[in-house]
Amino acid sequence: MINYYITLALAILITAFSHLLLKSGVNLSDSYIKSFFHWRTLSAYFFLGIAALLVVFAMKKIPLGQVTVLASINYAFILVLSKLFLKEPIHQRQYVGVLTIIAGIVLYNIESLLP
Repeated sequence: MINYYITLALAILITAFSHLLLKSGVNLSDSYIKSFFHWRTLSAYFFLGIAALLVVFAMKKIPLGQVTVLASINYAFILVLSKLFLKEPIHQRQYVGVLTIIAGIVLYNIESLLP
């Protein structure tokens, strides 16, 4: 069972980094059409496909509701990664939003965390 959670965690991380690739590919292209075919954009599509396959594998043993709730941590990862790598600003509302998401994940999974 732990392998399915590891697979889901890997899918979540791949998704976050794929969004960075996607954003940087779009930003580096000088036209809208070229941005679709930039190597970073194409790589992002590929890795997002891999992440989707990993999520499908994880759903074999993890309930859909839990997969969806755990996957929402992507918003936090993407926010942090965009700050670190793309130098995008983080606003106070975004901090509040991320903390709300994390609180929701903890509340949803509180029964499984307690002895």
